[in-house]
Amino acid sequence: MMNSRRICPADGSQYKVSAVGLVFMESAAGLAMETSKVESAVRNQAKAKLNQLEHIAIQEAKKSRKMELERRRSAGSYCQSAVGYQQMKRSERDEATSC
Repeated sequence: MMNSRRICPADGSQYKVSAVGLVFMESAAGLAMETSKVESAVRNQAKAKLNQLEHIAIQEAKKSRKMELERRRSAGSYCQSAVGYQQMKRSERDEATSC
């Protein structure tokens, strides 16, 4: 077996081809895989949280819009009743002055 040096792709360190080097390579590869799994899990959790927050924001916007429409409707009915009241008073006045 040649006594050559190799570079570990995981961290760039040099090692000799030997049983220890292979164990090191396997450990480094295992660590890289675990790191990748953790990064993936964290990324998935962040996406899930973002989706949850977007859903809440949409629901809040819908609720706010509904409340605004209800407020406008009730204000509109108040205005209509006020106009109706004014018209009734005018009619009463007109009837009183027409006699």
